[in-house]
Amino acid sequence: MPNGRETLLLLGETYYAQPEEDGADGRVRSSVGLRYQLGPRTGLDLGAGRDWSGDHSADWHVTFGLTTALAFRSLMP
Repeated sequence: MPNGRETLLLLGETYYAQPEEDGADGRVRSSVGLRYQLGPRTGLDLGAGRDWSGDHSADWHVTFGLTTALAFRSLMP
């Protein structure tokens, strides 16, 4: 990064999702993730999580990505 500072952000969440169908079981999902800031506009993301209830008790999910922020010069202050 041009200013010499690197950023690592740790995030976590837990939530309950209730399906719209009558009688369907809701589920609880927890996730944790990391974001490493590569530059002023670019970040690298990595996360993992698990479903904890209902028929989804053994479901795991993993995600990763590269994020870039875009802006229009005319909209910048």
